[in-house]
Amino acid sequence: MRSGLAMAAFAAALTGASPVATSVPQASRPGDVAEMTLGYTYYNRPGATPASHDADVALCWGEAAKTVSNDELFTAGAGDRPTEGVMVRALVTNYQRSVTGAALENCMVVRGWRVVLIGEAEGRNLAALSQEEVADWLEGRVGAETPDGDIVRVWENDIARRSSRRAEFRPGHKNDGQLSLLAATGKVLADVTPVRSPMQPMSARGRKSLKPEQIASVPEGAAILVVRVANSLKDGGWLLFTRRDGSGSGPPPVDRPLDAALVGVGKTYSKSSGWTIVAVPPGRWEITQLAGINLCLGAPAFEVKPGEVVYAGAFDFTADRLGPDLSLEPVGEMLGGRFPASLVRPAVYSNGWRGHCGDASIYAFEVPDAPFAPGYVWGGNHPSSSADPAGTR
Repeated sequence: MRSGLAMAAFAAALTGASPVATSVPQASRPGDVAEMTLGYTYYNRPGATPASHDADVALCWGEAAKTVSNDELFTAGAGDRPTEGVMVRALVTNYQRSVTGAALENCMVVRGWRVVLIGEAEGRNLAALSQEEVADWLEGRVGAETPDGDIVRVWENDIARRSSRRAEFRPGHKNDGQLSLLAATGKVLADVTPVRSPMQPMSARGRKSLKPEQIASVPEGAAILVVRVANSLKDGGWLLFTRRDGSGSGPPPVDRPLDAALVGVGKTYSKSSGWTIVAVPPGRWEITQLAGINLCLGAPAFEVKPGEVVYAGAFDFTADRLGPDLSLEPVGEMLGGRFPASLVRPAVYSNGWRGHCGDASIYAFEVPDAPFAPGYVWGGNHPSSSADPAGTR
């Protein structure tokens, strides 16, 4: 899905994200989904085999190739490659590697892999070896309970925390730093071939927010979605809700327009919080983007039936925990008797609904204590046993 590109770049500019990439190896930075771990790393999952490691790396490499750098957006529009200018092409290519590296790491973390950082000198020596030699070095390490090196990232539902770095206008990268990529595919980040699919059309994305007294007059068969968002653009975030068309927990069909609603408030609109009340078609609605992050690897969703008024919750982008807070008391205060608060019900979320990857970043987001979509075994639902899980692909 390519719908969030312009907003992602805009939000990064608002929040003052650094326009200069870094290249210094880092220590552990939990919650950093905007940038790959800099330095030399490999992926480890207790009990895993080299075959499952290579398969997951190859699949995540394919998903990562669908990401789009902000420089590509600014120089050529959403999804088009630059048509002129050697320097422009070089800039776009360089930052494509950055978003690809971050997306590859994020995808592996969601799939239950741990990121292991090794020493600079050892990593540099390994990166100079052949694919087969690096694969031999990794063979006994990818499934070790206690791997060689420092475990610097694991799955933690990172983007739900205020301390997480969710967005970076120009993230850094280390071209040969992902040793698992070299071992599994024989490639480094410079070898990425971007995948650019057509933008999936949106239907009524700019839905006009209703006043509380207008709720009762919505068309028959429609439903009402209520959302409260605080400090979204101030902290570089917003929410994109889309209605899933089709059954199953995998990516929905791409040949049909998506019903969508974009929700966000902030200093751009001269207020710190606000309510969105929109009439929507009934069905399963998902949070498919959060702060410019495409939640294709696992999104929360809830059902909305005809005639229902459903509260999707309050999301505060500067709180220690993003949300959603599903307490109905603020809803009643907001309605102020203009619509019966007793007719509003909180959304019942489930996690792990997969979508089409793309945009500037990919990851998953989970609502705490919610169940998971059928067959989803990534993120917080990854098996805790040491054996390789079935159905991770």
